[in-house]
Amino acid sequence: MLSALTPRSPSVAPTDLDEDSDCLEDVEDSAVIDILSDPETPVAKGGPRRALDAPTPPPVPARLPAPTRASLDVAPRSRQASLLLWAQAPDGTSKRPKRITPQEAVARRRERRERTADLRSGDRQLPPPVVGYDPSIERLCVKTEVEGLEVHLPVQPLDAQQLVMAAAVRAMAERRVAFVESPTGTGKTLALLSASLAYQRSCHQKWAEAGHTLPPAPASKVPPSKADPEAPLWTGNPTSMPVAEQHVPRVVWIARTHDQLQHAVAELRRLPYRPLEALRISRERFCLHPFVQSAQDKSAACEMATMTRNGSALGGGISGCEHLDNAEAIGYPTIAEHRSKFESGGKLAVYDIEDLVKDGHDTHTCPYHAALDLTAEGAGLVLATYPMLLDPCVRETSSFSTVLQDAIVVIDEAHNIPQAARDAATFRGTLSDLHFLSSKLHGLAQATAEREAVDLAERVCGAVTRLHDWLKVASDTPAKQALVRLTELPSGELRDGGGKGCLALVTQVAGLESSAEVERLVRMLRSLRRRFIEHGLEGWAVRSSAVNEMDLFLRKMALILEEGGRGGYALTVKKATTGSPSLSMVSLSGAVAFQAAAHACHSVILASGTLAPFALLERELGLQPGRGSALFARSPVTTEVGQSEGIGSRLRILALGSVDGQRLCSTRSFRAQQLDKYLDGIGTVLHALLPAVPNGKLFFFPSHEQLQDAVRHWRRRGLLDRRKGGAEFLCGIPAMVETSGLSSEASAELVVQYRMAARQPPGAALLAVMRGRCAEGADFKDEAARAVVVVGVPFPSLETEVQLKMEHERENKDAWYQAEAYRSVSQAAGRLLRHQADYGCLLLLDGRFAGESARFGASARAGAARGARSRVGPSRRCRRI
Repeated sequence: MLSALTPRSPSVAPTDLDEDSDCLEDVEDSAVIDILSDPETPVAKGGPRRALDAPTPPPVPARLPAPTRASLDVAPRSRQASLLLWAQAPDGTSKRPKRITPQEAVARRRERRERTADLRSGDRQLPPPVVGYDPSIERLCVKTEVEGLEVHLPVQPLDAQQLVMAAAVRAMAERRVAFVESPTGTGKTLALLSASLAYQRSCHQKWAEAGHTLPPAPASKVPPSKADPEAPLWTGNPTSMPVAEQHVPRVVWIARTHDQLQHAVAELRRLPYRPLEALRISRERFCLHPFVQSAQDKSAACEMATMTRNGSALGGGISGCEHLDNAEAIGYPTIAEHRSKFESGGKLAVYDIEDLVKDGHDTHTCPYHAALDLTAEGAGLVLATYPMLLDPCVRETSSFSTVLQDAIVVIDEAHNIPQAARDAATFRGTLSDLHFLSSKLHGLAQATAEREAVDLAERVCGAVTRLHDWLKVASDTPAKQALVRLTELPSGELRDGGGKGCLALVTQVAGLESSAEVERLVRMLRSLRRRFIEHGLEGWAVRSSAVNEMDLFLRKMALILEEGGRGGYALTVKKATTGSPSLSMVSLSGAVAFQAAAHACHSVILASGTLAPFALLERELGLQPGRGSALFARSPVTTEVGQSEGIGSRLRILALGSVDGQRLCSTRSFRAQQLDKYLDGIGTVLHALLPAVPNGKLFFFPSHEQLQDAVRHWRRRGLLDRRKGGAEFLCGIPAMVETSGLSSEASAELVVQYRMAARQPPGAALLAVMRGRCAEGADFKDEAARAVVVVGVPFPSLETEVQLKMEHERENKDAWYQAEAYRSVSQAAGRLLRHQADYGCLLLLDGRFAGESARFGASARAGAARGARSRVGPSRRCRRI
């Protein structure tokens, strides 16, 4: 609820700027928030102003003389951090203070708020991308021509890279979607980065040759001095620009994990292209506030620390975060003095997560807001993860939809996009969730004095409450509700038998009758969110669960209204057994969320080592002639790259179907005796393999359940033992086990420990699962992986949502089901060869892999070798086993 606020910290002394608080003091627990009053005007403690009493915003305070040294010496320490810019001298031995007045700090904070509110509400477009180039790096590069485009790379491009770049350039030139499949170790990241940035630079050169320049900025509410070098390089609104002048596309790089983004940044360092970079990741990786760093829920803690209530909420300063205060006070990184650091030739012209965090410590500023400000300044290259693209709430509230306008979007590891898009468009909620959301929306209606906000909260609260009441009846006695025909499955779940239950539920139960009505509510919420930001309540506008969940609920209801009538959704109800009954409106097509995110893009390039079969992907993403926007109404540009010459000398693929007469074929229906024999067979292979292969050995299982079965069995047999200190050893060598629910930080630490152990002579083993963090996106190059062992085939579990998807695919259901499994095998196998000089062996332990007719040779070629099908079979050593 919005009334749940952090009280004023008693450890921070009041300052002259405390009267600039953006909310009234806590007079009583039921204090009402008035977001109609001016954010810079103190509110009387007797109660909030109502709409009719809202004052006219006062003029900007006059510029006062800089404070004296004496006044700074007696000022609170937190305030000094906000009023001084400490610029490190080149020799690193001295510092010079640069003072700004409190009025300047207030003015800059207000200006920044307004720009943020404009961007997040869609009232302001981003400026043209800033495109740079470093000639000193160009001298070290090789120039090549691709489809008439001049591209510079640090090395002579491979044939595979030429094919990748050609497909990307064609897609960009023709404003189309491209599917690019290129195996691990062929340099597709470098090829796609160089091609997209070269195309951007070519567009920029043509734009400049035509005589276009940045349009003059309109008068700002807080105009900087003409002689002031701190004036932002861009403060204008480019929506007034002629359309012909807005055709320099931004490049947006999307990856699944932070490690993949780090890899892209490392490749960017080798290129001469230097667009202004913005790394858009979560606050959890960027926040420097000591309270947030030690908190378990860093997102919620960051919201509390940056809450602009009662002056100093946590940590001192205007907003409770000295890093954010200082950034706003000194204009970091938007003014010329600071932004030059991020442009071509600057110290941070190319930066990764660690670089920006270190810079935040050095400058005492917030890395998260620095990345946001660099985006608003016209970043030419924006790097982000899947949720920023696909999650409708994250995309809209972070102004990322503005970033995607006419942008070249490159999606790495794009084989995950269909499933991620279906998840992003699916609505799930338990009875408890719906009740809790209804309570929070009711609290939101009571916490604001604005009539429009009250109406909005009550309208959505009513829709959620009606869904809650329907679910309660449907889960207890399905026959009592006649709206949707529910049939019971063998699992005990209820599903819609008519095919349009989701649409009926939204329109007739929730009372949201049309997409137009939902869009009207979304516009009201956007306006409310904007006013929250303008009044310094950025935490409520962006991180508040009540506001965000209302936003997400409305956006998913809009998707259901658009697609539910065409069979794009299925309704399921799970009865209460141990917990609360739940409701799911399952998206059956990735096109729902994907096209909503990418419809306004210049072009979209999907790249992976395992995209094929393209026909399935094309249908999943809704690329059909004559349907949807122009981008999706044409067939995609496709290219399928094979492995490089000579791969047979660096890779051996062995398939083993049985051991000592025991067929190796894992199934979930194994009885205990069959499972023991199967795992004994795998253990026999381990005895032979582990001593024979040096350094690192990776073992991938179909699921966490099967991995834990193997761990328990091998402990009983003595193959896996835990020694003093808790270290695990498998057949005498160190072993690490990927457990279920491992966080990204814990997973990264596990991989680091494994890599260190793999460098030692006995080597190490890592037991992980396919589709897990270690199987996709992790880099195990050189001695970290001299062998990859794939145990079984990871067919998706036949849960309700998988069955619904297979029914939706109809005649293509078998092809879809098999492709899901073998793509996962390929991704796991792809951990083996990470570059052109890498080598190792791939062992496939399942009868379905063995023999010349193995599906793996046709379906999972990206992770191993395209021409290796004739070599798949039992080796001499396997025959002896």
